[in-house]
Amino acid sequence: AEGAVKKSYSVSIKASSGTAPYTWTKTKGTLPAGLKLTYSGANAKLAGTPTKAGTYTFTLKVTDKNKSAVTKSFTVKITQPEISGLFANGVIKKAYSGSITVSGGTAPYSWSKTSGTLPTGLKLTYSNTKVTLSGTPTKSGTYTFTLNATDENKAAATKSFTVKITQPVFSGTFTANGVVKKSYSSAVTVSGGTAPYAWKKSSGTLPTGLKLTY
Repeated sequence: AEGAVKKSYSVSIKASSGTAPYTWTKTKGTLPAGLKLTYSGANAKLAGTPTKAGTYTFTLKVTDKNKSAVTKSFTVKITQPEISGLFANGVIKKAYSGSITVSGGTAPYSWSKTSGTLPTGLKLTYSNTKVTLSGTPTKSGTYTFTLNATDENKAAATKSFTVKITQPVFSGTFTANGVVKKSYSSAVTVSGGTAPYAWKKSSGTLPTGLKLTY
């Protein structure tokens, strides 16, 4: 059966038919870290508290009084909390919501932000296996933070996230000088934020004979 890191584990198997007494041996493979096999007559028991996640395969052999033997392979998966998903990038002044989840280990889970800074205007809400980052970003920038999820048995997972919040940014400048009565054309562009964009000239005077088109 499947187990979980730091959660007590106990599973038994039994030999049948044949003639007692029985002799058990592990012929190959690796037991889950923290577990051990014990034998009592026709029964073999794998028990303990797993300390490391992974998928473990091993083989047991049981031999009866008459030297008749049978061999069987077993696979045991040990899980621990694992955080899945990423938070997408966002845009200043645009409503944002993103979620990540945790699985493995043993529910319920408790969450905490262990380091870093959330995007300004956003907050985290926790709901057992799910964390949601939501709100309306008010400041652009690149934000990195770390979340920790701890299960019922104090087994934990930690993951770092980076969220970039963008706002409109000009690219290029009107750098070329012009000459009277000579055709002139120059352009700038905007990126970041959320299209479509609305343009306006907020101050200053255009060169006589030139106009802006958007």
